[in-house]
Amino acid sequence: MCVGSQVAPFSLADLSPLNGPMPEGLHLVVLKSYLDGGGKDDSSQYAVMSLASISAIPDDWMPFDTEWRLVLQRYFGDRAAGYLHTTDALTGNSVYKGWGRTKVFDFLSQCSEIAVKHILKPRNRETGFPGKYGLYAFVITIVLADFVEHARSHPDAPQNANELSLRQALAKVLKWSERGANPRCDECHLFFDQGEEFYGHLVQLLQSKKAKKDADALNRITSRTEADMRRVAALQLADLIAWCHSHKLDENKPEWHKAILNSGIQVHWADKAAFASGMPDQQEIWKSWNLPRHKPTR
Repeated sequence: MCVGSQVAPFSLADLSPLNGPMPEGLHLVVLKSYLDGGGKDDSSQYAVMSLASISAIPDDWMPFDTEWRLVLQRYFGDRAAGYLHTTDALTGNSVYKGWGRTKVFDFLSQCSEIAVKHILKPRNRETGFPGKYGLYAFVITIVLADFVEHARSHPDAPQNANELSLRQALAKVLKWSERGANPRCDECHLFFDQGEEFYGHLVQLLQSKKAKKDADALNRITSRTEADMRRVAALQLADLIAWCHSHKLDENKPEWHKAILNSGIQVHWADKAAFASGMPDQQEIWKSWNLPRHKPTR
């Protein structure tokens, strides 16, 4: 519900199409994945673009959601307009007008602390760390000038950076739902920030009967929708991760930025070297699905 400029937050349950009692004897394990981008696929305006996906079963999402909202309440009080949008916070726009650098960095530091606490930690054989389950985070960052150069010299390679980003993120999410999640997931529900071009690529993919026949894992995606990131804590986390990795090469990074970069997120940095060595993408299979052609990234 919106009142004036205030935006009431969603709980995770509000976004689930499986609300209400489950039929007796039916027990589904659902992976909820939230995707948000940083930057646009325009090399004349951006050096890089990122797409972050955060995935977990509801039991792992709920503790994060609760702690994140406590941070928002601490900074915004009872106002329903409180949310994190990293770019607006750092530029002092929207709900952050008048905050000043100290308050903004303190806010981002607390959000980063919650993120690092709940993001999955991989096992480390060298140190003996056994690993810790939590939110599975993946981010692909494409160096746009390198992508455009490779696409122009390789006509059979992906020509649209948004489409390639979605492919890579989707492959990670579906693989995690089957082999990494504990327990293994029966269904995947995907949520995108409103207005993201990645969502349109997913809709077209799921409308292809041949794609769903060839890639059976796509049938585990039983729900996909857009949501207002101002109302969804998980999308705010995806926004923070996408921003941090889009600014990975910034100098003099603050501690909250460094903490996100070192938090255990699985990263794919797609630059000239990655394109030259061959990214894990089955282009011939995708071409056989006859999906709509999209404007090449420039």
